[in-house]
Amino acid sequence: MKNNNAVIQTEEQKILRCGIYARFSDQKQGKDKYGQLKEHDSVDNQIELCKKHISLRNDTDDKQRWVLTEIYAEKGKPGSNLDRPEYERLVRDIEAGKINCIVIYKLDRLTRSISDFYKFINDYLKYKDISLVSITQDFSTATAAGRMMMNIILTFAEYERELITERTKTGMNRMIEEGQFRGGRVPLGYDQNGKKLVINEDERPIVELLFDKYIELKSAKKVADFLNKQNLKNKDRTFKRDNVENVLNNPYYIGKARHDGKIVNWNPSCQIINESVFNLCQEIFNDNTKPELRRSAASRGILSDLLFYNDSEKQMGYNKENNTNYYVHTYIKDNKKKRIRINSELIEKHLAEELKNLFKDNLAFEKVLVDARKQQNKEIQELRNQKQGILNKKIGVENKLQKLSKNDPDLADLIRKYEQEIAKYGLESSNFDELIALKEQEKATDNDLRDTLRIFYEMYDELSFIDKEKLLGYIIDEIRLYPQENSKDSLVRIKIRPIDSVNRQRLNSTGLDTRVDWFPDKESNLD
Repeated sequence: MKNNNAVIQTEEQKILRCGIYARFSDQKQGKDKYGQLKEHDSVDNQIELCKKHISLRNDTDDKQRWVLTEIYAEKGKPGSNLDRPEYERLVRDIEAGKINCIVIYKLDRLTRSISDFYKFINDYLKYKDISLVSITQDFSTATAAGRMMMNIILTFAEYERELITERTKTGMNRMIEEGQFRGGRVPLGYDQNGKKLVINEDERPIVELLFDKYIELKSAKKVADFLNKQNLKNKDRTFKRDNVENVLNNPYYIGKARHDGKIVNWNPSCQIINESVFNLCQEIFNDNTKPELRRSAASRGILSDLLFYNDSEKQMGYNKENNTNYYVHTYIKDNKKKRIRINSELIEKHLAEELKNLFKDNLAFEKVLVDARKQQNKEIQELRNQKQGILNKKIGVENKLQKLSKNDPDLADLIRKYEQEIAKYGLESSNFDELIALKEQEKATDNDLRDTLRIFYEMYDELSFIDKEKLLGYIIDEIRLYPQENSKDSLVRIKIRPIDSVNRQRLNSTGLDTRVDWFPDKESNLD
């Protein structure tokens, strides 16, 4: 037998630069009927067995020298697709010529998809002189018999995967039909009783308060802060924004569940929240999470729509360099692309202080809140119009019903249909009444507005990125930065939207001029 540590390469020997690929989806798939982990399925055990196989082949193969070059350990990744980091690294190493032999425990460790395996064979095994060895399945891709054997094995592997998927769907359908809890952490407001959830009456008021507060505050983070200040608990934990969002989006609270991408009937006895309230919260949540509203400082600044450099007609850009955010002005000079940048923190802080000072003693923010009230009135009117449309349909069906004789057996089905439509329109009308009532409750009184205005300037620093961006858009037309030549300071000209006579008296014809003791970076080339 040969000594592994002193293998002498002869002219006839071919060197196999081996890469071991091991994959394991999750712990559940590797348990036996007693719930114990099957050791042979673990990634570590696959690697160890593959190492032993390489060592054995190296001792017995006179024509080839087997050299372990790399190990690819894939944990928690399914074999149904190729979106796996270690698999991608394996492919890169094949293309780079780092390895020319792949050693695996079983073929389905590489992939469970026939189409993916065919692609792998055609892309790498056929034309790049790459060998594939499965240590528990005796075949080689170098022979027609080996390729046929692999196809058969892969066929059964894919069949098994599809069978598992089908059984899972069947099981989920049955659980939905029977109103069973599908597992995981028991949601706030419920206890688990056997296979089903039952309402926890002590937690029900917390759930109801959470939904009501979200309609009022329209912010999951603010709702979480409010609940924590009230010393209320999410089961045994404090509330976080994610907890609030999970509750808001969980259809269990209206006795329904998500299944196959849809919300379906589930367990009416678990309903805590009126469906119209739930739907209103969904509308608010969806509005808050629209892509254009989820822009953050990672891709733009709060002044991105407002800040201009000198007399440029284009807003300054925004980027991040060396963990510092900058507003950037790019331009062409001497046929070269150049830029001037300014630290975003400097100008954003300066603007915040100027606005706080400007609005501290005035009701400049009233414009914002008045606009909000107009929007609320518009939304309420739209709801009333929709409700009236429903009532008109209801009246139309009632008129048709009055013309029918209830004693005519031939009309029984039609009468029943009309009665069901009338009941449906009546329920929809009631839902609109609830929505309108909720919108009316949101409207603030004049005293509420003035009290809010007096303290609003103090809350600026606590606002979210999106709220700051919206607020500044209401108040400011534009901001222009004018670096002063032969000076180390700059002029920041803030053009305020005309709001009231007091502010117009304070502002000159072009805006609020302020000076700062900082200067943008010197221009630099981008080419």
